[in-house]
Amino acid sequence: MRVILLKDAGGVGKRDSIVEVSDGYALNFLIPRGLGEQATPNKIEELEKRRHQSEMNLSAQREKLAGLAEKLKGKTLAIAAKANDKGHLYKSVTPEMIAKEIETLYQIKVSAESITTRESIRAVGIYEVDLALPEQGASFKLEIAAA
Repeated sequence: MRVILLKDAGGVGKRDSIVEVSDGYALNFLIPRGLGEQATPNKIEELEKRRHQSEMNLSAQREKLAGLAEKLKGKTLAIAAKANDKGHLYKSVTPEMIAKEIETLYQIKVSAESITTRESIRAVGIYEVDLALPEQGASFKLEIAAA
């Protein structure tokens, strides 16, 4: 039986792939557990539309990220954080916080995994930050000010 996988199934295939499995495996395991559905012509057509839409969204996201890299190159991003009198932060500035600030300023989601700092940010000052994007990267400065 041909089945469209709705989720990754170990040893069978990845999500949105069409696989050939035995009828018993499909009817007793994959379909009841929500891991797959029978591959009818209508379902296959829907899958192709989903794949096409996903590719369009991915290319649009890459264009946005390329524009973001150009916007950030050579710029200084400012974040206010609570600090004591000596300039030491009560809480380190994390890549998640930087990603949230980028999203707030530029309305583009960036994963925290793509942001790296050359040193841990634990005090008020200016730091170098690298942003790794799929096709290119960007380096920018991050200014931490006491709030």
